[in-house]
Parts: sequence; structure tokens; C-alpha cells
Amino acid sequence: MAASTPLTEQDIDSLTDIMGAMSLLDQYGVPMEGVTNLDQAQARLRGKLLEDSGGRFRKPGDAANIMKEVLQRDKESRQELLHLCDAAKALLMLTVEPDVRQHLSIIFGDVGDILKKCRGQLQKDDCPILVAGETSAGKSTLLNVLLGENILPATLLSTTSVICEIKYGRRKKAVIHLNEPDPKTGSMVHNLPLDGPTEVDLKRISQYIHAKGEARDTASNCKKVEIYWPLPLLEGGIFIVDSPGVGENPQMDEHVSKYISEAYAFIYVINSANAGGVQPGRLLKLMELSKRIGPKDLHLFDPKAAIFVCNKWDQVPEHEKEEVKQDTIRKLKQHWPSMEESQLFHLSAVKAQEAVGYVTNDLDKLLDGIDSLLPQSLRHKLTLQHRWIWTLVKEATKVVRAKLNNAMRSQEERQTKAREVLARLVNFKMFTDNHIKMLAEDLAHKAGKVLKRLREYLQSEETKATIVRDTLKEAPSLTSTSECDFVRGQIPKLVLKHTEEAMRTWNSSHQYFQKIEADLIKNFKDIFNLIEEKHHREIEQALNADLKTMSAATPQAEAAIAFEDEEFGMFEKVVLGVTAPIWIPVGIAVGVLAAVIGLPIVGVKAIKESMDKKAVDKKFMKTYNENKEGYVRSITDQTIQPLCEGDQLEAFVTECLQRPIECLAKLKSAIPKIQEADKQMIEALENESRSQKELLQLYSPQYQECNALLGKLALFNLRRLRKIEYDLDELLASMLQKIGSGGFGIVHKVQIKRQGSLKQAAMKIAKEPITEENVIEFHNEEECLRFLKDPHIVDFYGLAAAPHPESDGLRLGVLMEYCPYTLYSWLHDHKERTPAWWPDDEAKKKTGFSTVRDLALQLCLGLKAMHEKRYMHRDLKLENVLVTEEGVVKIADMGLAKHLEEVTGTQAGTLLYAAPEVFHGREHYDISADIYSLGFCLLEMWYGMSVTEDKEYLLKVLSTGTQKSVTPPTKLAIPNTLSPCSGWVDLMKGCWKKDPKARPAAGDCVQLMTKMKL
Repeated sequence: MAASTPLTEQDIDSLTDIMGAMSLLDQYGVPMEGVTNLDQAQARLRGKLLEDSGGRFRKPGDAANIMKEVLQRDKESRQELLHLCDAAKALLMLTVEPDVRQHLSIIFGDVGDILKKCRGQLQKDDCPILVAGETSAGKSTLLNVLLGENILPATLLSTTSVICEIKYGRRKKAVIHLNEPDPKTGSMVHNLPLDGPTEVDLKRISQYIHAKGEARDTASNCKKVEIYWPLPLLEGGIFIVDSPGVGENPQMDEHVSKYISEAYAFIYVINSANAGGVQPGRLLKLMELSKRIGPKDLHLFDPKAAIFVCNKWDQVPEHEKEEVKQDTIRKLKQHWPSMEESQLFHLSAVKAQEAVGYVTNDLDKLLDGIDSLLPQSLRHKLTLQHRWIWTLVKEATKVVRAKLNNAMRSQEERQTKAREVLARLVNFKMFTDNHIKMLAEDLAHKAGKVLKRLREYLQSEETKATIVRDTLKEAPSLTSTSECDFVRGQIPKLVLKHTEEAMRTWNSSHQYFQKIEADLIKNFKDIFNLIEEKHHREIEQALNADLKTMSAATPQAEAAIAFEDEEFGMFEKVVLGVTAPIWIPVGIAVGVLAAVIGLPIVGVKAIKESMDKKAVDKKFMKTYNENKEGYVRSITDQTIQPLCEGDQLEAFVTECLQRPIECLAKLKSAIPKIQEADKQMIEALENESRSQKELLQLYSPQYQECNALLGKLALFNLRRLRKIEYDLDELLASMLQKIGSGGFGIVHKVQIKRQGSLKQAAMKIAKEPITEENVIEFHNEEECLRFLKDPHIVDFYGLAAAPHPESDGLRLGVLMEYCPYTLYSWLHDHKERTPAWWPDDEAKKKTGFSTVRDLALQLCLGLKAMHEKRYMHRDLKLENVLVTEEGVVKIADMGLAKHLEEVTGTQAGTLLYAAPEVFHGREHYDISADIYSLGFCLLEMWYGMSVTEDKEYLLKVLSTGTQKSVTPPTKLAIPNTLSPCSGWVDLMKGCWKKDPKARPAAGDCVQLMTKMKL
């Protein structure tokens, strides 16, 4: 029957019975086949409403086409990286000399083995998605809904008891893998054709994958079941791993945990109908097991590739849903720190299944989450292999560059340089030894503090009372002397269980272990930065200081790729042997206390040796039944007293702080490897006897080949791995205005969507396409922009990209915070903001000084933040410092334009503000060059004028051809202006000292500017 009025949400919600619903289905021409209840009818009607409104309409299983495209792109990316891996193998195993390969092996391990592992991972087509969860959470039902077919048997009384792998197969079949040979056939595998009706086939599978009652607590003879089904979603290598419920059986848990490190995605199903909500202890146990038995290879799981599904959401009362949701988020975040709320979904798999071909709103959201989950995980796995290849080639490039540099020296110069660097290496060893000792002392101190607090907590009467109370709730009854041994064994287990729970509650409330670990990891990272900087300054700079091709470089000029923000950088990861985020959550895992201290022995031996056990049991039963609480209290004291007085609690704390302890141990073993590799390289350079011509002919092509491969790897990262936040063409189509141009390209003012709202941004578009030849320079500066986060550094919003129409390169735009003014225009156009123009007006002079001092302080703070993170600006001037509408100073233009201009052949940087050492083509300069430029910034800020306004100084510079031999002026020769105050002059003079080491650090400038007076 044709409907006269449009269907509305109110029509659907107002339905109260199946008859009315069937009538509405008929009225709007919606198929009624398979509809047996009101929920199913409403789901059909909502699907109709979505179709009529022009919204997206999808069905379970619709993800197949999306997944096919994702897998195809992943296959293409793996093939491309495989070629680059082979190129790296040819370079490192054949082209470079054996001592280069030996250098790499000392630091990273066998080069051939690493590349072989990378190659093996890149050739894998398998893409497992692990589905785990709490017992009876409805995992199998949810999987049937996601797959669009009833493949797995799913009932409340019969749940998955073995691993089930659901894979693509043209013909339906099941392959049963046994733990022991079949008694009849002797085979370890049983093939089961599934050629009958689906319901019959499911019953045949069920006998292998389901166990009931006590059978679930014991190991099954069935190891795993592979189910092959002709589902489009599973084509191309995806397969689903359906696991038993976590926490039921140790053997089951161990099987599940082995899959986690290999999984491309992880779906954890929570039983929302459980009293108390999510059971984080079960998830934590799974994670802990995975950490202990997982492989230590290159293929590790990305914690962001996890989805948590609160199933049976319809069984949660409406008025409790928000509270349950927030409680679930809180508990999950305690044990999965990187979890975001977008990873949590709520639905009823049963209701979604009843919708019969139509997707409920909750399921639609979950499908969206899964759509984005797989590409992210695939990219993460690819990134791990790329990082290894990149790191090996980059380190080889450093060694070849040192060899090429060494070739330019005479034999005498080589020996002198080698002695110098070896002496520096001794200094580097002392430096690292001291800092590692500091880390070890800090770790021991923090562990001691938490041990003391935990001991005090356990010994408190309040804690003991809680343990006794919780134990009594589960304490078994004792009605016969035959049960005495069971009770004697059970009570200590329960006490230990609740002691552990009390400790977990204590840690959850105060987050002691999490806070200690976060603090220690930060300290590790800071120390790593110091060690890496020291190594660079003492060793690498000394070896490469004379190389002409590096004359315009900074300490960060070596190729660097901006990978996604993680707690460790790539140097730390490789040196520590950590190839993925250290994602195992910190906390007190289930059963870890028992594993450390064991169970208290309560006179069992004495009872066994007693000649009158019956009398002893009778007395025990009487004591237990008359004063159960006293008995439990006694066992609690027997558990806690030796725990707190002996070494067990210290062992327990050590177990909980295992991650930072392991990091420290790896650091201790890694640094000597770096030192040994450096020593061998230096000795090889010292003993080099071949002629300069021969060496240049050998190493120049090698160096070029290394750089070319780095360019290819960097472009691969940009095209295939890096997340590009915005579409360049879309932004250009809606740009607000052009706000600048120069040798680097054009700057547009655009509007972007950021953090849920529209925001104005400045988009700097490079004039030249990004190719293999210039991508390294781009990556270096993009890394700088991405990782420098400070209130006085311009915010980086992301990248916009589009294919270049005339080349194989990319058109790239860099999106940054929009600031309407430069610091120069902010002062030049408003003389009242500077003190120089008011020599005779005391009030305006003071106001101008106060304003310019505040601006200078902000500039120094921004520069301090840059330098602390080991970045230098290299082109600091007022035109490259921006000011917001509110007057906040933001350092900008951190070298990206300069690098791109160098690629196009135009001159870059402002030589008028450059430090003298910058002009020495064979001398390496560092962050003190920024301080020299800061002196000119301070001079110009005082006046709100450019130094070029001082014609006398400009004439001196022009007459000598360069400013490096001209002393900078401490005041501008501008009539009727106030000269800088003495403190201002002293700071400028300090910045302009010829010896870079004598200049103040940015932090010192902050202190001096804070105390500055007129």
C-alpha cells in the first residue's frame, strides 16, 4: 500500500506491538519476511527511514569492498617496500665495505638477519583479527553479525572453548587441529566437510569448539579449529580469530595471548550485563601473558588498533547507561593507557542479528570503527619494517660520509683527528656512565618509596579488615571432616586473592606504579636525548666537521623522518631493541602475587605426619565453624607478615616495575655497543692508507647511492605511511585569501576543520614538487614543526597534499596557526610599543620598555624551548617571528622555506644577522648561532626598526662585502631616539661574542630578560 505521508522517527518510536508494526511495514512497502518481533520490525523501518532521507544505508558484510581496497593498497605498498628492502640489502651487503656492515652489526645485530626478517614480514599476506573477551560476552554472536552469516554456533549455555580461525574458502569446511593424535587414525588433523544445511553443519562444529560445565576448566584435545567459508570480507588474507573467554582456563588464556602480538586488530568484547561492569583484571591478565610469551621479533601489535565492544547493552537499564559507560572508560584507561573514547562501542549483538539484514545505529558506528581500524593497523605493521630499513641505511650513510670526509685529509691529519676523537670517546663514556648511574639511583629510590608505602598499606588494620571481610564472603562451609583439607587449602588461596585485589585497589586509587613508570620513562627519554646530543657533538661532528657538503647543516641535518608521536624516538627504540610502542599496561596482574610469594603453608605437613588426623580434623572443624572470622584473620596475618618482612614484597615491586628496569638494563648494554662501533670506525679511518683520489672515487658514488636510497625511503614514508590530514585541492578551492609569497612558494589563508570546529590557518605551499631529491629536507623541517610544541612556537596543524600534475612528486602544503602580524610589523607600525621613540616622555618610555621586554621574554622562551629539544632556527629575525591578535609571540619559519629554496637554487637565509662561524664553509656551527641572531632581534625590537636603517653600519658591511668582520652596533644611528639601557646592551654584547661557547644560552637570556630594568 502506498503511504500518503513520509515515515518519521516518531512513527517508529510510538509502536507498542507487533501488529501495529506489521501494518506500518505494509504501509511503507518494507519487506516483512523474517520479522517475528517488534524490535526487528523497528529496525526494518529505521532502515527504510534512512534510505528515504538519502543517508548512507549499509548492511552487515558491506565492509567487504572497503577491505578489498585497503588490502590491495597494502599489497602494493608491501611490494614497493620489498623492492626498497632489496635495494638496502644490495647496498649494505654488497656495495659498502665490510667494516661498515660490521659497524651496523655491533649496534643493531646481524644486518642480513634483520633485512631477512623485514622481507619475511613484507611477504606475509595473512591479516589476523583477534576477537577476545569476557566469558559469555557474546563474541560469537557479534562475529556472526559482523560477517553477515551464522558461521559460529552461539548459545548462552555453550560458548567457545578453543581458538577458531575463520578464513576464506570457496568450499565450506572445517579443519580440526588436535593436541594428540586421533586414537583411530593417528592423525593430528581432522577434515570436516560442511556441505549440509547450515544448522546441521554448526552442530557438527559445535562438538569440537564448545565445552560445558567442568570440561571448560580442563584442556581440550582440540587445539584449534579452522573454518573456511566463502565470505568476500575474508578474501585477500583477512581471517578472524574467535577466542575462548578470558580467565576461565590457564591453557586457553595462553593460547589467546600468543595471537595478540601477531594480530592486525584486536576486538575485546565486554559483557555489559555483568554486575560491576567490565572486568579489567581479565584483560590485564591477557596482556600480561602476551608480554611474557609473545615473540620478540619485528611484528608487534599497535594498541591503537583495538576496539572495545560493550555487548548486551540492551540489558543495562536506561538510567544507568551513562554511569556504566563512564565506569567502563575509567577502568579500561587504567589498564590500557593509550585508549581513547572513540575506541569504545555499545550495542546488542542479538538485537543487531534480529534486524535481519538491516543495520542498527549502534552497529553502524561499530562498522565505521572497524573500517578505520584495519588500515591503521596495516600501516603500523608496514611502518615497523620501514623503520628498520631506514635506520640501517641512515647509519650506513653516516659511516660512509665519515669515510668520504676522511679521504679529504692527509695521513697526518687523519691520525691527529683520530686521536682527538678517541679522546672525546673517553669523555663520552664517562658522560654516559654518570647518567646511567643517575638513572639507576633514581629507579632504586622510587622503588624504595613505593615499597615503603605498600608495606604500610598492607600492615594497616583497615586493609587487613577488608581482606578478611572479602574472604569471608567466599569462604566455603565445613560440614564434614572429609572437607577439612579442601578448606585448609582454599582459605589461603582466597586470602592471597583478596590481598592482591586490595593491592590493585590501592594502586588504582593512587596510580603509584603508573606515575613512577611515566616519570622514569620521561627521564630515560631526556637522558637519551642528552646522550645522543653528546654523541653527536663529541663524535659525529668531529668526524664530519670538514665535509663541505655539510657546511650549511645543523645538528639535525642528517635525514630524519617524522614518525607518529610515541614515547620513544627511533634512536631509542632501535638501541633499546624496542620496535613498537611499549604497550603492555602497567598494573598488578591477576595471579602475579601468588607467582612471586607462593601460598602460605598452614601446618599441612604436621597434619599429614600426625598419627591422629581424624582428631585434628575434628578440632579444626569445630574451631573453623565457631570462629571463622578469627581463622581467616590468622591466615591473613600469616600471609601479610612474612610478605612485608621478607624479600617477597620487594620482588613484587620489581615485577611491577619490570618495564623501566628492562629499559635501564638494555641501555646499559647498548651504550658500550655504540662506543665499540665508534672506536672501530675511528681506528679504521686512522689506519686508512689508500690515496685521496682512490678513496674519493670509491666513497663518492657510495655516498650518493646511500642518499638516493634514503630519498626513496623518505618519499615512500610520505606517500604510503604518513597520515596526510587535509586535501590540498579542497583547501585551495575554498581559500580565503593569498597572504604572502616568496622563493619558497605561496602562503594562503584558509579555513580548516580542527578539533570539531572551523579554524583559520596559514597554508604554505612549496613552489617545487616534493620528490626523492628534496624530500629529506622537507622531512627534517616537518619533524621540527610537528614535534616542537610550545606556547611561543607557531602551532603545526598538519599537511595538505595532492599529486603533482606534471611529475611523479607531490604538491604539499604545510598548515600552521594563523597569526596576522610579524613581530617587526607589530612594533614598526606602533611606535608606542617601543621605548626608543620617547626619550623625553617618561610614561611612554616606561610603557614601551615594559611592552618590548615582555615581547623579548616571550621570544627567548620560544627559543629556549627549541634549543632544549635540540633544534635550531638558523634564520632568526623579526620577520620570521609572528604575533597573534592577542599579542602572543610565536617563532615561525623554522627552516622549511630555506631548505626548499636551496633545492630550487635560490639563496636562502638572512646573512646580515648570521653568526661569523656560519660564513666558514668548513666549520660546523650549532645553536649558539641562533643566539647571535637574537642579539640583532633585541636591537631591532628596541627601536621597532630594521638594522638596515642604520646607514653607517650598513655602509661598513657593504664596503667589506660581509658583516662577519664588522662589530654589530649596540644602538642605531637614528636621530632623536633613546639608546638601549645598559642591561639590554650587555645582553646584546653577550649574544655577539665571537666565541660561540661564550654566548649565553637561551635559558640564560630568559633569566636576564626577566630581571631587566630600564
